Parts: sequence; structure tokens; C-alpha cells
Amino acid sequence: MTNSTLTTALFNGPATVNQLAAHVGLSGSRIRELLKTYDNLQSDGGRPAKFWLEPQVEEQLEEVLAEEQRVEETQDGPVCPFCDAEASDMTPAGPEGTFLGDSVLLCHKCEKAHNVFSGVEVSLPKGRKSRKAPLNPQYKINAKVAAVEAAGGTLTYDKSTRLWALQLPQHKAPVLMTSREFSLVDHKTILELD
Repeated sequence: MTNSTLTTALFNGPATVNQLAAHVGLSGSRIRELLKTYDNLQSDGGRPAKFWLEPQVEEQLEEVLAEEQRVEETQDGPVCPFCDAEASDMTPAGPEGTFLGDSVLLCHKCEKAHNVFSGVEVSLPKGRKSRKAPLNPQYKINAKVAAVEAAGGTLTYDKSTRLWALQLPQHKAPVLMTSREFSLVDHKTILELD
């Protein structure tokens, strides 16, 4: 129904992309994409550009609207070109206003995505890999070092052995800890280590 609404708006006279978007109820980027599909689209070339379709014979307009209606009605049937899934099994592959949201449908039966205009399969970007939080974030290290120095000791990390060395005045030998063991103590309990 959106294409026929856009076609009617274009026949009504010059309008900017924003005016067309407000009239049809789509994003500006989607309107720009749809405008590229019209062969006889006219533009004044101004800033912002206004677009319109030249008035045609009434029956040509009716043919165009009838064809768009037929296309929309056939989309109620199978729409996945890979597994013939129904429209209810399809969702936009991204947020509205993006290429994936406006032009790509994801089939939940076969897990494939396709371009709605060409039917060609689209490779979806892989999700961002979530970074694991560091085992010993710098702010926790700083708090532990400050607590140890306030007690008159030292806390150092030896890269070659990959061990933390805690030297307190009451200990004769340093307490050695792996990074995992170091992460289990906080700035209050580190002073209680033997």
C-alpha cells in the first residue's frame, strides 16, 4: 500500500523527500530508495529537491496502481526465495531507516536474508564480539597499590613470571599471587594476606 500512496503523492505535485516521508509514513532514506525505482520521476534540482511524476492519462495511473496492488497482494503468499516461507516468517534484518531494515528481509525458517527488490541473498554482518572485562581493571589495581603503600609496603607485577608480588613490613618474604588470585582480593583484604 505504501508504493501506491507514494505514487499518488508524486502525481499530486512537487514535494520534498521529507514531505513525501511524512505523507507516506516512511523514513527519508526509504523514500529516496523508492524514488530510484520510478522511470519517469521529475525533479527541480533545487535545495531541497522537489520530486513529482508527470500527469499521465488516467488509465495509465490506474494500471500502475493496480499493478502495485497485485504485487502487494502476492506478497501475502510465499516470500522467501529459498524456502517459500510465508510473510509471517519474515522480519526486517535491521532497524528502520537502514539498508538492512528497509531492503532486506530475514527468514526465520531457513535463517537466510534476501534483498526484497532483487531476491538476491544478502550476507548479514556478524554481531560484534563482546569483549570480556579485564580480570584486574586498572582502577582496582590502583586502589590495591594505594592501600599497600599507605601500610608501608609495595605491590609490583613481574611480567616475566606473570606474578604479583606483595611486600608488607610485617612479612619477611613477599607474597606471590597469580592474576586470578590477585583478582580475588580487594583493597581492604589485601593487607590481611599472609
